[in-house]
Amino acid sequence: LDDDVPEQLDDDVPEQLDDDVPETPPRGGRVDEIRREICAPETPLGTADIPLPPGSPVVSSPAHAEVFDEEYLRAQGLLGTPMALLQGLGAGDSQLLLNVLPAGLAEGAFEELLEECDWSEMGHKGGPVPRRIAIQGTVKGGAEPLYRHPADEQPALRSWSATVRRIKEAVEAALGDGASFNHALVQHYRDGHDHIGEHADKTLDVARGSFIINVSVGAARTLVLRGKKFNGPLAREAPNFRVSANNSPLFTADRRATQRVCLPHNSVFILGWETNKLYTHAIKPDKRSRDLKTPAEKAFGGERISLTFRSVATFRRRRDGTLYGQGAKDKGFPFVPKPGVLDGAGSESSFGSGLGTPGRNSPGLGQSWVHLSPSSLDDEEAEALDMLQAFSVENRRGDFAWDKNYGGGFNTVNFRILNDEEHRGRDLNRSRSPTPSRR
Repeated sequence: LDDDVPEQLDDDVPEQLDDDVPETPPRGGRVDEIRREICAPETPLGTADIPLPPGSPVVSSPAHAEVFDEEYLRAQGLLGTPMALLQGLGAGDSQLLLNVLPAGLAEGAFEELLEECDWSEMGHKGGPVPRRIAIQGTVKGGAEPLYRHPADEQPALRSWSATVRRIKEAVEAALGDGASFNHALVQHYRDGHDHIGEHADKTLDVARGSFIINVSVGAARTLVLRGKKFNGPLAREAPNFRVSANNSPLFTADRRATQRVCLPHNSVFILGWETNKLYTHAIKPDKRSRDLKTPAEKAFGGERISLTFRSVATFRRRRDGTLYGQGAKDKGFPFVPKPGVLDGAGSESSFGSGLGTPGRNSPGLGQSWVHLSPSSLDDEEAEALDMLQAFSVENRRGDFAWDKNYGGGFNTVNFRILNDEEHRGRDLNRSRSPTPSRR
């Protein structure tokens, strides 16, 4: 959740791009075995995986419902209980968990986060996004998790602050065994004007098959899920795929399936892998006057803080910027655990566990350390454009092919080079012919 892609990207990327990217060539041997082990999608999180307290209400969303606002949640008995669950949202694998944080933590979390997070502005296409940003994560063995999404340049990742860590641990405990997150994007929506546009989360660096968690603290805002413009036959396989009276798909440009979900204080939205594949999501501007808002929407002065926790499987070594792991060109796998159990990049002394020591002589892995910066400015610019185009395809298409678009990996970290004054006027619509070495 909560990475920003402008809607005009839909028109910026050639339609043929999805078919132009070659399949990742087979690697063979031990590397392929490890890739299959850690990248195989897991079964989507279900209610049986969440250890709810006895008597906690569990409600399944009706197949044709589109509005899950505060009134709906209250009518279903989901508010004011120790913990409650609304399941079956989006493609059927997304859920809303309410009243998750312990009372003491929930009561003071908003003010504590405001005080202790290292807030920054994040640039996108030459201007700041409409909200404040902080990034935190597990720094271990001199390496940090790297989550990439369209931004000119991301704020530096900091180790967990006290309150973010407490929230992370409380959510992991609530979700049960296997829930473990090593990266958080924390965002401060200062009023109803702050928002995030329609987008899908970029899964280049997210452990494949894992779920993404968004914790809401502060004023209630509405999350809008919307079927992607191009879903193809895959949409019909989604549990919540619906057809209109004349049997025409609702996942079309004329009628895209939409759900509006209230995210109150102390709630957790669980974004399933299939929902992210078939739907976009957004927090749209709320320009209503204060007298038209509910008490939950006016709470905390109308401000909201969201914490998006992810299991990230790409890492950056701090001392030299080296990238490795799932989303990098070098798959090396010095240490990339299964989805759901990521706790950092491991210690460098453990990098060689079963795989040899990282470096030029790692058996079966080739050169394990590839420096971040491409050899020339043109190469860096072209790779950034390739990655941006792959992000746009994931934004638009429900039949997004992960291996075709992301399998070769990228070593670019941000898009500053595409948006600075020197390069803004250049023709960035040209893209290299994709090759396995460049993808």
